[in-house]
Amino acid sequence: MQFKLQGDRILLCQNHKNHEHRVTHVVKTVSSTVEKRDEIWTREVQVVWVAQGPWEYAPQVKNIIGDFLFKGGNSIGAKAPSIILNLDVLK
Repeated sequence: MQFKLQGDRILLCQNHKNHEHRVTHVVKTVSSTVEKRDEIWTREVQVVWVAQGPWEYAPQVKNIIGDFLFKGGNSIGAKAPSIILNLDVLK
């Protein structure tokens, strides 16, 4: 999924063999442009939320976005049509 609009939210997730997929960060795109710097594609984002404490306390992905199937990568656009977003869990 491409994030084209300024203000899009992106969920960053990590997977651990003992703790399943966990949401670790929510960021919001600051600009609508993507730049290539030192052979790496970058974009300016603002941190909206970061998981606190040990890994096992980060919310499980299924509690934030339901039964979404990862098809590659570990970033998810919060506006994806297949996602029912529950950001209230992130406190």
